[in-house]
Amino acid sequence: MSGMVIVGAGGHARVVIDVLASRGIVPIGVVDPRAEPGTLVSGVSVLGDDSWLEVHREDDLRVVVGLGSTGSVAARESVFESLRAKGLVVVGCVHASVIFGAGCRVDATAQVLPGCVINNSSTIGANTVIYSGSIIEHDCIIGDHAYLSPGVTLCGGVHVGTRSFIGAGATVLQGVRIGAHAVVAAGAVVTRDVADGATVMGVPAKVVDSAQ
Repeated sequence: MSGMVIVGAGGHARVVIDVLASRGIVPIGVVDPRAEPGTLVSGVSVLGDDSWLEVHREDDLRVVVGLGSTGSVAARESVFESLRAKGLVVVGCVHASVIFGAGCRVDATAQVLPGCVINNSSTIGANTVIYSGSIIEHDCIIGDHAYLSPGVTLCGGVHVGTRSFIGAGATVLQGVRIGAHAVVAAGAVVTRDVADGATVMGVPAKVVDSAQ
């Protein structure tokens, strides 16, 4: 057996199915312990729970993480690392509508959703999600396991640390660094660097919680 399997059967998984469809790819199925085998998720059949992957681990499978995030990327990262530890090939997905500038580097496990613009010489890390309508300007670096919600704007030269979460509609100004494990609230305008583990919100964004 060969083909692509999505891990997760929720809203993000349905978006992933749409993204794959834009490339003419139809997954062979979905695995999720909360879904009844044989039911359909956007027309794709539920194969069973995660044990299905164990049985078929030696097959020529590619696996896509179908979990989203609402502020913490821990669950996505855990699933991603668990799949890799089992020897499965984890891949990402990029919608056909995404625009890339020259010199961009996008990890093969990243997910870039409809209507995004990734401009010249930007770098997108492993297991990163960039949600619909986001704009990543030139020379940005987005670390592994980061999650950018719909409509995020990163101006030129922004650095987003690993495992950071940026809420819907947030804007990060040119050259600002977002630390690892940081959270930027929806609609925030970030004008200065954000420390590791800090949560910021507002216009301009201010620290409301800190790991220090």
